[in-house]
Amino acid sequence: MRKLYNFVAFQAAWFAAVLGAAHGREWQGLLAIAVVVAVHLWIARRRRGEWLFLASALPVGFVVDEILHRTGAVVGHGTIWPASFAPAWLLAMWPLFATVFGESMSWMRGRHAVAVVFGVVGAPLSYLGGMRLGALELHAETWRWLLPVAVTWGLAMPILTVSQVRLTAPTTPPAA
Repeated sequence: MRKLYNFVAFQAAWFAAVLGAAHGREWQGLLAIAVVVAVHLWIARRRRGEWLFLASALPVGFVVDEILHRTGAVVGHGTIWPASFAPAWLLAMWPLFATVFGESMSWMRGRHAVAVVFGVVGAPLSYLGGMRLGALELHAETWRWLLPVAVTWGLAMPILTVSQVRLTAPTTPPAA
């Protein structure tokens, strides 16, 4: 039941963020993400480790989003801060995305090659969905957005899977 809730909550917040950005209401997506992340942390089995993991997803996401934004591969629509940065809703998606690693995507734990493939294939599909819903623009030449998205996400996914395991693993008491 937790996995189903996690999957549905993630999808609902993803759509709220993308549709909010597409219609100039970026705050709606940020609010939905904040609610999902707060509930996730409230019900987390290892709250401190989960908090650390969700926070660690932010710098990974910032680097990925800034590479994609600055190269013109992906340009998201946002109004909260200057257009010289990737939009806030896109950055907020990273801790939201991190909520699925211990629940609905726990099957990926320890499978780094699968994580790479998931990033290389899944991320471009997600960005295409965001474009079709009007939240972002992809470079006119397919290879100019597809290659940077696939490479950055192919690198980010194993970093996130390793971080999730290390930061949320149960702590064992020292041996006597």
